[in-house]
Amino acid sequence: FHGGRNDAEKARAVHRFQETEDTRVFLATRAAAYGLTLTAASTSIYYSQGYSLEEYDQSQDRPHRIGQTKTCNYIHLVCDKTIDVKIIKALADKESIASLVYSMMRG
Repeated sequence: FHGGRNDAEKARAVHRFQETEDTRVFLATRAAAYGLTLTAASTSIYYSQGYSLEEYDQSQDRPHRIGQTKTCNYIHLVCDKTIDVKIIKALADKESIASLVYSMMRG
């Protein structure tokens, strides 16, 4: 699933994953970060992550939607001493800041 596919091809890919028992893997680029329902998934594996917390949160929401009956697991493939370590830390820091701001706004 990527941005080079037309809407019909994307819809077929999602339908196949959601409705076909023999389709166990859904590979996607950032093109799948928004607007998809992938409740047939129980695990998301990240192999390349960007710095956008919004995009990351949205991508985690794809399997975790209304109708999901399974536990959702998220796995990050990260090698020691790479930029990926810094990105994962930056995302965690952004999440902490966002939570702090949210809790301050709630009073």
